Amino acid sequence: MQASGNLRRPFGQSPGSPRWCGVSGAASWVLLCLLSLLVPALQAQEPVVSLDGIRKQLNLRQSLSCSVRTGFPVLLFDFKMHSPFVVTLPMKPLKESEQIFVRVWTVPVKDLDGRPFPTQKSVHFLANRSSIADLKPSGNHFLQVNGSVATGAGEFRHYLSVDDGKGLGCVKEWKVKAKPERALLPELALKPGEATDPRLTAFIRQRAVPKQESGIRVAVMLNVDNRSWRRVITDSNNMIALAAALRKVAEDERVREVALAVFSLEDQNVFFDQEYNEVVDFRRLGIAFRQMKPGQVEVSKLSLGSEARFLAGILREREGRLLEADLILFVGARSPVSDKVPPAALESLRPGNRTKVAYLVTNPFRWRSPVNRDVIGHAVKALGGAERDIRLPGDLTKAVNQMVRDSMRNVEAPAAQ
Repeated sequence: MQASGNLRRPFGQSPGSPRWCGVSGAASWVLLCLLSLLVPALQAQEPVVSLDGIRKQLNLRQSLSCSVRTGFPVLLFDFKMHSPFVVTLPMKPLKESEQIFVRVWTVPVKDLDGRPFPTQKSVHFLANRSSIADLKPSGNHFLQVNGSVATGAGEFRHYLSVDDGKGLGCVKEWKVKAKPERALLPELALKPGEATDPRLTAFIRQRAVPKQESGIRVAVMLNVDNRSWRRVITDSNNMIALAAALRKVAEDERVREVALAVFSLEDQNVFFDQEYNEVVDFRRLGIAFRQMKPGQVEVSKLSLGSEARFLAGILREREGRLLEADLILFVGARSPVSDKVPPAALESLRPGNRTKVAYLVTNPFRWRSPVNRDVIGHAVKALGGAERDIRLPGDLTKAVNQMVRDSMRNVEAPAAQ
């Protein structure tokens, strides 16, 4: 959708129209629309978006006292720079209101080097509507709305409005500098000056990459349990890290084929299996995450050492696949279970010198997870592999690059002799 540079009717309709594209949501920042407003070239000292312009466009007749706390842009595992914010609203003025509209205009200002963009970038518009009853209370007299804006590198000015759709609202603005490490610039999912809907894009279709004929085969064992094993508490950051690790492998040109098993030690179930293929079905991976059933494990499975036996079983069932791999890669949050898989169960799986084994741990922090080696870590060690801690997106890039490079060398070594 395109619009002129003014701020009237950003949706092509009034804010109160029944065709508003959002739906009522929870307190979490569920962004439902992404519109790019194409605007004419910026005039000197005359911003395309302004506080007064937003107030007039939304017809805000009553001022709502609100505060906005903002954070520095952070690179997450989706390789986008996320600028977080928290809006605190007084409850008393909103006692007659039923819902809250939150809108954010993001204006690209300068590139990573502090220079104006050579060509005018689009103004990006994000919108959300939440029921007052769903908003997170902050103390006895305030409500909170959390959100973020995902961007590429550069300097941006954000304009945020919060209103009840009846003329009561507030408008704020702030500026951020999204400055990732220079080495990670090629890894960013957004170009400098770009902004997008920060909803999870972890399970979008795999990017088409020409594969090397001499590439390696990777068998991925993905443990989808979250970091706390209490899935009444969501763990979206860990989910993004898991999907990002798999995507890094699948989209590497040196990786010819990927086989995948998605399982849960807590549920003791396998949700998705894929034999060797050039393309990973990320859509089905997303479905696998939604199939987990916390607290619904069969009583027969709740015995001492059951997780270790379950792990041994799924490895034995995929013995042929694992023996064909050039790299066996375990990925997941460290489990609170530290039992060891019986050595006899792993004997037939011990890879030769040609196959590498590794474990990417997505929750290595001591204050968030067990310190000792977990059940998967013991199995990896028994198979001659090692663990790699993944704390930051840069750790993931380095780990995958090193593992693939080492595996390529192993495969090429016999031919060189």
